[in-house]
Amino acid sequence: MYGRDLYIDFTEERPTFVDKAENVNSLVGAVYDLVKILSLPPDNIKAEHHWGFKIVKDAENPVLIEFETYEGYAQAAPPTFLMKMMLREHIKAIKNASNEKPAKLGFYLFDEFDDDAKKRVENGLEEACKLLNVEFVMVESK
Repeated sequence: MYGRDLYIDFTEERPTFVDKAENVNSLVGAVYDLVKILSLPPDNIKAEHHWGFKIVKDAENPVLIEFETYEGYAQAAPPTFLMKMMLREHIKAIKNASNEKPAKLGFYLFDEFDDDAKKRVENGLEEACKLLNVEFVMVESK
C-alpha cells in the first residue's frame, strides 16, 4: 500500500533489488533516490555526497544516471527507465500478495514538493508507467 524504498544493485550479473543501502555490494553500482532526481530540474541537478552514481547527459537525454555494472564498466540510463524497473518490482510484490497483476498504479507524494517539482515527479512516474503498459493514477490529498 505504501511501497518501500528500493535500491537497484547493478554489481550482480542480473540487477538485484534491495531495500537497504547496506545490502548493496557497492554504492557506485547502485541506483536510488529516483523520486528526488525526477523532482529536480534537469539542468540543475547537483550530486548528493552519498550518491555513488553520477548524473550525466547526452544529446538525446538531459539526465542520465551513470553507474558501474558487474563487469566493472560504466553504464547510463534515464531515471524513468530505472523507475520502470523499480515499479516492475512493486508490481511483482502486488501480484504475489493479491494473485492479480494491477492494471493501474496509484501514487501519492508524501514529500513536500513545490508545484514544479511535483509536476516533474508526476510526469516521470507517468512515463515509467507507460513503459510498463500500466495506467498511471495520481492520488490527490483532500
